[in-house]
Amino acid sequence: MIRYSILLVCTANQIRSPIAEVFLKDYLQRMAPEIKWTIQSAGVRAQTGISASNTVIDLLKKRKFDISNHKSQPINRQLIENFELILTMEAFHKEALQTEFPDIKTRLYMLSEMSNLRINVQDPVGKKLEEYLRCVNEIDQWVLNGIPRILEILNYPNL
Repeated sequence: MIRYSILLVCTANQIRSPIAEVFLKDYLQRMAPEIKWTIQSAGVRAQTGISASNTVIDLLKKRKFDISNHKSQPINRQLIENFELILTMEAFHKEALQTEFPDIKTRLYMLSEMSNLRINVQDPVGKKLEEYLRCVNEIDQWVLNGIPRILEILNYPNL
């Protein structure tokens, strides 16, 4: 069985990267169910075992996704070694990972770079519901628009 692995990264691994994880899993599993996709998320400043934001859990539930069992995990060497592609939500996350792990540079990108842009996905933490909803919709679009480039980087054979 062919396998591909992607890690999505934000700050605390409670809002943005879990959103991206669920959307990317859904799109790729529907597109290529014969592939073994390993898609996870983590945070550059995450604590271990914290649930996703309740607001995000509720917003994704309305889209028929259940992330109520999500638990945050911090980035570390052992984790990143398991992934062929690492996608960050912000330039800060990418720079922090490049500094700490310079050898991963060739497999490290911002999510927006999959659409040939360099735009940060802003963290809605502490803001109104509308900002969380904007974030969910924005990540959904970045993931969907970025799938062709993601597959190209992974050398997916059916392009």
